[in-house]
Amino acid sequence: MELTCKFGKIEFLLPDARIQEKRFKHMEQYSYEEFLEDLSMGREIHFIYKDEEYYIGRGTGQFMFWKFYDSASEIIGEDVEDLLRKVRLDEKQIREVWDLIEIDTIF
Repeated sequence: MELTCKFGKIEFLLPDARIQEKRFKHMEQYSYEEFLEDLSMGREIHFIYKDEEYYIGRGTGQFMFWKFYDSASEIIGEDVEDLLRKVRLDEKQIREVWDLIEIDTIF
């Protein structure tokens, strides 16, 4: 990828983006186990559940979850397992509603 700015051209590669594009071409095949693995690696995941957008991932050294546009929904966990124990969608854990979740973006 090439970017032009007032200081000249800057060229950089985004190999991870290419890997993501290939890996998640068929999101319906993305398993809960892959989700856990990605979270453990520090990836950030945006997903949709019942037409609402959510974020889960690691930011500023903490594992976090929230519903977009709802600051009161933020949940912080000490680690992936702690966070997933705390998060509820319709009073159920993410693994219980996994088949109803649509993965939007993985960073």
